[in-house]
Amino acid sequence: ARPRHKKLEVRVTLRYDDQRRILRCSVRDLVEVSRLRGHLNMELVQTPMARLALGRMIHEQYQTYQEGVNAQYQRESTLKVQLDILGWQIQLVGRVDGVLQEGAYTVVEEIKSTAMDAYRLRSTDLGDWPQYAAQVETYLWMMNELGRSSVTGRLVLISVLDGTRHSLGVDLGFGS
Repeated sequence: ARPRHKKLEVRVTLRYDDQRRILRCSVRDLVEVSRLRGHLNMELVQTPMARLALGRMIHEQYQTYQEGVNAQYQRESTLKVQLDILGWQIQLVGRVDGVLQEGAYTVVEEIKSTAMDAYRLRSTDLGDWPQYAAQVETYLWMMNELGRSSVTGRLVLISVLDGTRHSLGVDLGFGS
């Protein structure tokens, strides 16, 4: 029998200007190797549009809750970092789902919805979500580059089946 190989499809949207030597990339494009598949991301709904709408609703509910318990909570905060590499101006842009202060720390939250039940969701750790962990880590790095030295992150996973929330801490060791 001949071994079967899976094809890895990478979709990255880079916007560039050769004349001005500017490259613009989003954080999501940067960390997205491929769409997650398998047991951690089973589909509950059939159409991508319905799944997108359900995910957006979960985001809205969580962000509204956070605003109710924390007056300083900021939803959908845009981060922009510019780097000069080999004569190119690299513009990295991302939108953080939530930012809040907890004591001396600025906390970056990335919210993701999943079709896992409470038991399965709570048994996962950060290693089960490498793409999402990388997204939070990139936001933390960007915050540090923008002058915030005491930053930490949280990946907030929410089940669309039963509303279970599972938060996983992400820390790069910046600050005090």
